[in-house]
Amino acid sequence: MLTNLQIFLIGIGFSISLSLIYFFLKTRINRKEIFENTSNLDLNAELKQGSLNLDSDESDSSNQELIIMQLHSIDGSNFDMEQVFELLKNLKFKAADGFFVFYNHSLEEVFRLANKFHPGSLDKKTQTNTLIAAIDLLKSNDPM
Repeated sequence: MLTNLQIFLIGIGFSISLSLIYFFLKTRINRKEIFENTSNLDLNAELKQGSLNLDSDESDSSNQELIIMQLHSIDGSNFDMEQVFELLKNLKFKAADGFFVFYNHSLEEVFRLANKFHPGSLDKKTQTNTLIAAIDLLKSNDPM
């Protein structure tokens, strides 16, 4: 049977071990480096304006509540579009007007995947390291 002093010493040893592991890993794994490595982005390039209109007919843009999620490659290199197209095809996305559209079981549009820098120009020749997924909350039946 362990005494209270032995249990206390084991607890202190365990706490010190966890603290040392935390500080060791904190210096090795730095999330800030991931976001600082954007040197290969050509931010001065001429950008073409596209549209992320999620409705096929004309709608008032003030009646949209968009959630846009950015998908950025960790190392900053361009996505291999052959792999992206194959993945999206396997996930039942449909290509439409330079976007990939995901439909639910009742064939209602859930969200679109597009090229961030040139929306509407997502094809197999596209060279980009950032994609965006957009969903319109007002048109979604179950956004959660």
